Amino acid sequence: MRPPLSADDVRIVPATADRAEDACAAVSPGCWCIIPRFPPRLQPDGREAKFRELLAGDVPPGLIAYIDGEVAGWLGLGPLDLLPTVRDSKRLTQVDDAPAWTIVCFRIQRKHQGRGLARLLLRAAVDYVRATGAPIIQAYPADTSDGRMNSTAAYVGTTSLFESEGFERITETVSTAGGHARWLMRLALG
Repeated sequence: MRPPLSADDVRIVPATADRAEDACAAVSPGCWCIIPRFPPRLQPDGREAKFRELLAGDVPPGLIAYIDGEVAGWLGLGPLDLLPTVRDSKRLTQVDDAPAWTIVCFRIQRKHQGRGLARLLLRAAVDYVRATGAPIIQAYPADTSDGRMNSTAAYVGTTSLFESEGFERITETVSTAGGHARWLMRLALG
């Protein structure tokens, strides 16, 4: 088993147009971090092209983690106003109109799974969102206290990870991931 990672082992940066190839490597195959960014009836074709458009926009759609110069992980996030599928979801609960940033996904390269990279990405996301001046960062992780979650559903993170970083459970949603209830969790950044 490989040793846990420390902050000194990882470089985490915003996903911008100049890092497009690395961002694409971080989220592919299969996920292009697009679904939360368009209303359900307007889901675009050509996900990679749309993803590249997001990378060229004013708000990076996520953070990229590097280990030894290689892409190791991804955390997708954005202001809730730019995530209409999340904002307008009937399954993911909104409790107010606070200008929150929302974490939508993690993706950790297989060889780095189980080494604490998701925690380092989460810490970097908190620091990044705090620097924008946003008052709240939130997510919808799964409560896995009743058992392990399969790796396909793990992209949402776990309540225990978020709680260990100071996030509080706000309300349980009707959404699930891998059969586990998802919670709206928040961290105030003020």
